[in-house]
Amino acid sequence: MRFSALAAIVLLLEACNRLSPIERRVVGTWVVHTIDSHDYTIVRPNHIYEEVSDFGNEELTLLCLGHWHIEGEDIVSECSLPVRPGLENEIQNPTYSKRLRVDVFLHGLEPHGPISYKLPYKSP
Repeated sequence: MRFSALAAIVLLLEACNRLSPIERRVVGTWVVHTIDSHDYTIVRPNHIYEEVSDFGNEELTLLCLGHWHIEGEDIVSECSLPVRPGLENEIQNPTYSKRLRVDVFLHGLEPHGPISYKLPYKSP
């Protein structure tokens, strides 16, 4: 009994973590090279969405943090500027939404390895 309950939980957790074929196409770290910067879009399997830029220098900075999901053939992302913890209720922080067909989203992006970045504020 104990083994079957554990197996059922493992199978349920595994089913929740599965991505559809279209979701697997967009998951990853993507880069676009502009004249004066490298801009990264990170689409994580847990549906976290991040936009990061180097602004033409060596340090990468988080610009936008949010979530993504697939609707039909579109990727829909919603993100906002990261706010220092404790100031969430004091700062009006608009959410930016994007909806693009997956093929349009991927056009011009190059796959990139994992990156690390700094927050746009100093941690307390």
